Amino acid sequence: MRLAVGVAERGHSARDVGRVDMQHTYGIFETEADHLIELVRRHAPFAQIRAAGCPVCAAAISVTFAADGRGFTTACEGTPLHISTYQDIAEPPSWWRECVVEPTDLTWYWREWHSFDVTGKLTMKVSGWQADDIRWSGQLECAPDDPDYAFWKWVLLQSGCTSDLIDETEVAELRARFAQAAR
Repeated sequence: MRLAVGVAERGHSARDVGRVDMQHTYGIFETEADHLIELVRRHAPFAQIRAAGCPVCAAAISVTFAADGRGFTTACEGTPLHISTYQDIAEPPSWWRECVVEPTDLTWYWREWHSFDVTGKLTMKVSGWQADDIRWSGQLECAPDDPDYAFWKWVLLQSGCTSDLIDETEVAELRARFAQAAR
């Protein structure tokens, strides 16, 4: 299995990180979340921000702050996930510490953006965030002789998975189901 990745880092140029493939996905807010970002900057109560709802799908909004309080993102709790870009902030609201989430790597497999070529090789869009605030996108390439090929083929064609974006938690659940189905 091969993962071809283009990287875009906040604060770094293409020269610093190598090949850069910029992806604009429907899950990233552009201006439609400006009013939510402004609520955070104006120190609105957290309950008011959550209740404002996602401008795309109306799901509840969460705010995640960096450990130092100097930046944040907003995201909805809907499916698919809609998120803002990282926002710097000079003075965070009084409730910011309640919204600190330990940095973690996240990967999403784009179920609907997959194809099999004439040899059977699977290609699927993949994107994610790294704990150090690096956003990346690329593709998973999985040939029929790859150890993970049977799993991914099952996920896409037989598992009944309907998630547009499959995250690592769901991959773990699907692997458990696949192991049971293979017995």
